[in-house]
Amino acid sequence: MSSLHEAVERFLRYLEAERMAAPETLRWYRSHLRVFAAFAGGLPDPLSPEAFASFVAGLRRDGRSPHTVAAYVRLLRHFGRFLAEREGLPESPAARLRLPRADRRPQAISPEDQRRMLRAVRSERDRALLLLLRDTGMRAKELLGLPWRDLDLRRRSAVVRGKGGRHRVVFFSEQAARALRAWRRRSREDRVFPLSYQGLRSLLDAIARRAGVKGPHGPHAWRHAFGLEMARRGMPLFALQRLMGHSSPLVTEIYVRFSGEDLREIYERYAGR
Repeated sequence: MSSLHEAVERFLRYLEAERMAAPETLRWYRSHLRVFAAFAGGLPDPLSPEAFASFVAGLRRDGRSPHTVAAYVRLLRHFGRFLAEREGLPESPAARLRLPRADRRPQAISPEDQRRMLRAVRSERDRALLLLLRDTGMRAKELLGLPWRDLDLRRRSAVVRGKGGRHRVVFFSEQAARALRAWRRRSREDRVFPLSYQGLRSLLDAIARRAGVKGPHGPHAWRHAFGLEMARRGMPLFALQRLMGHSSPLVTEIYVRFSGEDLREIYERYAGR
């Protein structure tokens, strides 16, 4: 078995050559793996499950936030899979690492509750709003700031202005496009949904009450549902990262640059709507 530092370098080359990781992603992996290597390099077996577990335990003892610990756990899981699949280890040394409790499965609206809320809408606007949330996983701020000029109803796509001024393209179903066309004929505003954040929350609460939905149903619950459903259907994590607008591999592991048409093809394949 090769040394830890050699294995790290081969892992980074694998990310670049085979997973087409972007430069910023490689920098993130390299800097975080250096921290792990500085700790594990002095241990008798730096690529053992015990070394990986000791490193994570040390992060917790040092008072690192659950978010930071979770980032390292995801990183080590990826590195560990590489070691098992490419470097001859019998199993991943990160196989038994667990995410912090605060970083586990997000609170998402269930598919059945989505259907119940869609049946309870009372206007073309509200139907279009729910379908766009379901199909794109947009953040509330992105949805409420979306102007009609950034929607392409023929191609069923939208340019979303996300965090940090970054733009991305998202896609939606023909069902959502029909609802948006119907709402467009009645709308007299520049924005697709001229609501405040509190107005959006109140609207979703009202629809949920009519539908008898007791579980999570706010805008972020719809965003979480999109991410979980696409991941469940097997959408590649790098594509999901692009569609959801995540800027780092903290949530999804691999970041690559796809063209809009590449993302459209992946979306159509996995959304199935």
